[in-house]
Amino acid sequence: METLEKKSLLSKVGEKIYVVLAVLFVLFHMYTAFFGAFPGVTQKGIHLGAILLLFFLSEMASDKNKMWYRIFSIIVGIAGVVGCAYYVLIDAEMQNRLGVITKPDTIFGIMLLVVVIIAAYRVVGASMCIVTLVFIAYGFLGKYMHGILRHQGLNMRRFINLLLVTSDGVWGTPLYASALYIVLFIILGAVMQETGIGDYLTYDTLMKLDKI
Repeated sequence: METLEKKSLLSKVGEKIYVVLAVLFVLFHMYTAFFGAFPGVTQKGIHLGAILLLFFLSEMASDKNKMWYRIFSIIVGIAGVVGCAYYVLIDAEMQNRLGVITKPDTIFGIMLLVVVIIAAYRVVGASMCIVTLVFIAYGFLGKYMHGILRHQGLNMRRFINLLLVTSDGVWGTPLYASALYIVLFIILGAVMQETGIGDYLTYDTLMKLDKI
């Protein structure tokens, strides 16, 4: 009974925090939609960090999951936020480094990539993660291959620079589109669904088509 009460309390606290963060998430994107997006990594970093935290917080708040799983989820969610926050904070500095990667860049970069892969595994399944890990391995091991598969290979600094400093990796076009446009359509769809406007518009459209 004592364990069940603790789990129930954990779920209630998690749900309340989730609601507060979700509201802030929506307000942030509404603000940037009206007044313009933040430059560089900032918009995308806040967007990704918030999504990771909300997802893992929902995993933590579910009584269906075991306690160790829930604790692990919130730790991973916080790690994702920290990783995103780090790259948001050093964004302006990175522009003047000319590709120089420091140890903190590597540590926080690997941490963020691991969190993203874990999130992908829980949402999409093992297939996406396996493909991702195979390509990461190919980046490092390609220099040992033969024929058209051979390339000069990556080291850790170049890998982090490619995936987390340039716009070719994590901060690429898909995340940019999600942070600026896709999220607004999702918010609009959620509002229409919860308020019943979507059902009304669908019914009104069907009635007009029926009259035709």
